[in-house]
Amino acid sequence: MHRVRSDVRDTLTNATLHFIGRADEIDTNYPDTMLCKAIFWMNQCSSDGRALENAAYYASAVLRLKNCSMAAKLANGIIAFHERSYCQALGLFLASLQYKQPFRGTIYAAIGVCAMCLDEMRVASCAFERALALEPTNVGGLVFIASLRAANVRVHSPLDETAMRLTTKAIELDHAFSPALSQLAHCLFWNWRRAFRARVINGSRELLCKEGAPAVMTHGCDVRLGSDGDDAVQARVVDVHYDDTGTTITLSDAVHLDESRVTTGTSAELTIFWRNTPLIEELASRAYHSTEDPATRAEAYFILGRTHHARGDLEQAVLYYSQACKLDPNYTLAHFRLAQAHAARGELEVAAERATEANRLMPKINEVCLFDCAYATCRCW
Repeated sequence: MHRVRSDVRDTLTNATLHFIGRADEIDTNYPDTMLCKAIFWMNQCSSDGRALENAAYYASAVLRLKNCSMAAKLANGIIAFHERSYCQALGLFLASLQYKQPFRGTIYAAIGVCAMCLDEMRVASCAFERALALEPTNVGGLVFIASLRAANVRVHSPLDETAMRLTTKAIELDHAFSPALSQLAHCLFWNWRRAFRARVINGSRELLCKEGAPAVMTHGCDVRLGSDGDDAVQARVVDVHYDDTGTTITLSDAVHLDESRVTTGTSAELTIFWRNTPLIEELASRAYHSTEDPATRAEAYFILGRTHHARGDLEQAVLYYSQACKLDPNYTLAHFRLAQAHAARGELEVAAERATEANRLMPKINEVCLFDCAYATCRCW
């Protein structure tokens, strides 16, 4: 499939260059031809290191020749965004709204993304809501407003159901839209569902429940016993057996309960929280294979790293975090989690290097600063 996609892309690229060449033979300074060149080079950004520079050259030339061009303002806005000039991009997107066009909702979504990057979350929220008011099926607007709602939910608080619904709708509209797939995977990662109660025998690997166990719970799901906090007993499901007397869930590790939780003999009845980890990893994998954008692929690797890190598989976590950092060297959280994983493996020198890089990229996050300081201290000893 990858080979077929590559061949199709090469064919379209050659055809585009052929027609641009024919247009140049007629007039080398025709603004619309330059705009086509800018768009062509924007589409080559994932495979050509100088593509963005070439796109900027042609797009700015169009703006000089034809300042009233709405398409030129949009093209320059997109380029400015990719160059991380978010204020400039925001100004260009706002300027393009003065023209009447059928995709104003998409422009408002772009304004919202710029506002998010500038940490203007209220402006971003208003822009995304306006985008959805104009285009209820705007996939970008659905995903990013879901991101904002999910970001406002404190860790271990109930997941914002609206965020889940908006993301699911985006995937229904475009099942290959990588940001939607990644966003849903993020939502599910933090979504520990309070599902059922089960009898737990101290020292056993089995959960015994007479009713209420979800039918979708399968091998690979993660469970937490008693609460959904980080201090809860956590294990991975390796088998689920249903019969007339109830459901028996076999875990990867034996459960050792605090004496305060044991209510009858050596057992206790606890509330079970669970997370659909196989679905999270499937969504992340689909997100990775649905795009060639390095930053989006890095996020998919980061999600896979988080699922393995959470279950204690540090070797796989390090591999996924490392790939995320390689694809997007400015991905602060990937560097930070990579530092944590190396530290958990006792690799303090490497952990210190990753922590320092995370702190360099985003020095205002307290957790990153403290982690960096801790390992800087370790170096001194």
